[in-house]
Amino acid sequence: MPDRKRSNSPFANLSRKVFETTGFPLHVLLKGAALFLIAVVGITLAVSYTDNQQSLQSSRDADIASTRRPAEELFVEVSEIPNGFAQKLPIEKIGILSSKAEAGEELVRSGGSYAERAIDQLVTIYGALCRLQDAAAIDSQKSYRRLSEIRQQASAEGNEQRVAAADFARASAAISRLSQFSQRTDFRFAADAVLNLDSKRLVDVNRVKKLYSEAIAIHNNSDEPDSSAIFLSILADKFDGSPESEIADLGLDLKDHGTYARYYTAEEDLTQTSRQKRVQFYKELFADIEKSPPQSPKTYRLVIRLLDRLINQTDTQLAVSLAKRLGKAASLVSPKIKAEVDQSIKSINARITTLGRTLDLTGTKSNGLPLRLPNDKPTQLLFWRFGEEESMERLWEFNHSGRYDAWETNVLVACLSSLTEKQLSDAEGILGKFTVLDNETAHRLGNDIGIDIVPYLVSLDKDGKITRLGLQTK
Repeated sequence: MPDRKRSNSPFANLSRKVFETTGFPLHVLLKGAALFLIAVVGITLAVSYTDNQQSLQSSRDADIASTRRPAEELFVEVSEIPNGFAQKLPIEKIGILSSKAEAGEELVRSGGSYAERAIDQLVTIYGALCRLQDAAAIDSQKSYRRLSEIRQQASAEGNEQRVAAADFARASAAISRLSQFSQRTDFRFAADAVLNLDSKRLVDVNRVKKLYSEAIAIHNNSDEPDSSAIFLSILADKFDGSPESEIADLGLDLKDHGTYARYYTAEEDLTQTSRQKRVQFYKELFADIEKSPPQSPKTYRLVIRLLDRLINQTDTQLAVSLAKRLGKAASLVSPKIKAEVDQSIKSINARITTLGRTLDLTGTKSNGLPLRLPNDKPTQLLFWRFGEEESMERLWEFNHSGRYDAWETNVLVACLSSLTEKQLSDAEGILGKFTVLDNETAHRLGNDIGIDIVPYLVSLDKDGKITRLGLQTK
């Protein structure tokens, strides 16, 4: 094969020189240079893009930081109740509390110094939201669920105080819910919430009283009497286990309420009914007492007051009989109140047997002068207790009623609480037309007659014989 003719063009000459110098063809070197240039440009663009992105992210972070409120400001929003909150519409309250919940959750997520305090506030907020949402017929599941989550976390951390607070908030909301939804499932939901309560941590009397009042109203208005009775019994057991005696007494009241509620409001009505109807009333009352002996001081006080109405010339024998039956029923009373109940029954028996007896009216007046009775005038002996609201009101009314003329009747005022010299002097100034007895004489007469409830009025004839006893009411 013949040789090719070598080209003498400038590009060919350049290619030969490059090849002779580098050992690589020119087109190979040009291709490599192009690739290198592309790589340099790509890297430059990538670095520039990264720098721009970092700059944009920094700008975004700065914008977020500029809009994020300080933790202290958030906590103030979470914890403070705005002015006029109580007067706002339920939907407005829900909006305010929802906003507070969001702020509280933001604090919790931040994990800062306010996080723990915010959780405690959230317990209260979600408890209130549950109540308000139920009352407004708005779905409250999310609020109940979040409250349960906080409770579970607190339990895992061993935070018993927060567990108790969450349990109380849930129980309070569940009880309030019964005012709106009163199906058996709702009673079961409320009963479950109440069962979680720790009796030993029920120490806030005012808050427990609110639950008590709500539970009573729910039972009184319920279309599910069996469910409401079971619910009351469960709540009663929780209250009864409280270390606060006042709360424990509320628990005993709840145990009695289902049986004795109708009698609590009947006392005043008895005055307007015939004797036959009154006798029937006592018959029904004592049938319930012997079937389900009362467990609360409230019920026993009521029964004693009702028996006291029978201390008159006509009904004394009935009072004696009923007092004996009450004593037998009281043998099954709770040990917590047995001493109090036994003393009340002893006192009512003493008052019953006092009717028709001549009372020893010797003693001393508050001014130190001797009491010289009986005389030729009848006597009215009013017992009261200093500082007791009803007692003080009745004393004032008694003094201003004009029912008794001090010239025609001996009116004696006996205070069953020990008065200081100044208090005795003040009583003399207020009751100037009546005779105030000194502490010793007042207490002796009270013990002789068996007076343990006030205000109480004892009527005697001119010979000092007791003709009538009874609570002094309007």
